[in-house]
Amino acid sequence: MAPKTLDLVPGRTLSCESTYSIDVQPPNHLGGVLLSEALAEDIYSPINRHVPGLGEVVRMDEPPFEAVKDPDNERNERWWKVNLNGFGYGVHETRPVGDVAPGITFVHIPGFTELIEVGSARDLHDSLANTLPDARVISIASDGIGPTGEHLHLDNFKDHTVKIMGEERAQLIEALVGEDPTIVSACSMGSVISCEMLNFDAQHGHNLNAVPINYASAVVTPEKAFLIMAVLFPLHMSGDIPRAIIHSALKYGAHHMQNMAHMLEDRGPDILAMSVQVASLMGGVALSSVERVSATYPGGGNISGRYDPLAQWRMWTDLRAGGHSPHLRSIKRSGHGLAADGTGGGVQIAKSADRWGLKDKLAA
Repeated sequence: MAPKTLDLVPGRTLSCESTYSIDVQPPNHLGGVLLSEALAEDIYSPINRHVPGLGEVVRMDEPPFEAVKDPDNERNERWWKVNLNGFGYGVHETRPVGDVAPGITFVHIPGFTELIEVGSARDLHDSLANTLPDARVISIASDGIGPTGEHLHLDNFKDHTVKIMGEERAQLIEALVGEDPTIVSACSMGSVISCEMLNFDAQHGHNLNAVPINYASAVVTPEKAFLIMAVLFPLHMSGDIPRAIIHSALKYGAHHMQNMAHMLEDRGPDILAMSVQVASLMGGVALSSVERVSATYPGGGNISGRYDPLAQWRMWTDLRAGGHSPHLRSIKRSGHGLAADGTGGGVQIAKSADRWGLKDKLAA
């Protein structure tokens, strides 16, 4: 079909060169309709620029576990399964109430074992949305993890290593956000994907107007990968993660504990995805990639527990000594259990973005 230009947001147009479809479930079904045309009246259209290979976008019903939804979150919620290169990615989007364009977009990349539907990653998403009422918040599920996106199978699991996950998220975020100012927050192993994603974008035209914030970072360099992942992390996790979960439950109450309990239910379909992703981590993330990301996307930062073996504080301080300027926040008396406190994590990320002036830097 001939390219068609649609006016989605004042001052912004979209040229569509291929056919999209949207499936609204239930009760209406719009088949064979341009996605952008179906959402032309919505200034928060999830697609604001064309990315080759993007296919069907399915708008989902509310996902499972809705009974434990954050009662304080009154924002507009949407759940999507976005097809890119033949695979359906789970996306959770929260937007300001009413016809108010978001001041900034946060894209969150959770850790491998976290579900965007419930648990610590859902808590972090809701916390960001509640702390920043004028922001648009998007969470992208790890490949094959959780009920919103597709599961991995024996015939496709090789296509979902950490490196490939990073490359495809660069395309997804370009499609979802375009050139809008974006803070890419990432938790635990999600910070590895974030680094791979931004490194890929830096090498392919620097299309994203983004700044990274790592929370409970796990950007493990190759020479430390085996020692940290095979020895130090399991020992640390056995004590620090349970302590952090109990502390968070006491601090935030029954809602938090119920969320965490649901996160552990029926994880059978996720085992293949987790195995592939953890195995591909052993290659680590090269220091050159971290340096390139810091140089291409200046102003970002790292928030980690002081006793977290995955934090690699020496790497970040060496980056500073080498002329880069990442912001660093060390949380005292904390380890990697910081990742289990999604509610506190959202507040920490929001406060850090404000303290570091990231919104103004992106708008400049």
